[in-house]
Amino acid sequence: MNSASPRNSEWLTCKRMIDPKLKAAGWKVVPFSPDMSLDSLDGCAIEEFETANGPADYALCMNGQILGVVEAKKLTLGLQSVLTQAERYSKGATSCSLNFRG
Repeated sequence: MNSASPRNSEWLTCKRMIDPKLKAAGWKVVPFSPDMSLDSLDGCAIEEFETANGPADYALCMNGQILGVVEAKKLTLGLQSVLTQAERYSKGATSCSLNFRG
């Protein structure tokens, strides 16, 4: 696996660092689709999950429910901006148009 450098984009951070860790932890990484039903998803990390507040890099879905979001940034960005953004996306996930049970 290639290691990330400060020049890598968020996409590279996801593909090289986060995807392997999610998979190793038992999550199946799946792409977001506007017509997907959360009821059919279990143990999935949904990429670019649309929320009312913008797309989260990943939404962790278990038994048809969103448990949380994972937000990726290139390594040069500070942690505080990621936490604020992830919190905003988490709040927006409850009002998304998908079949969400909260």
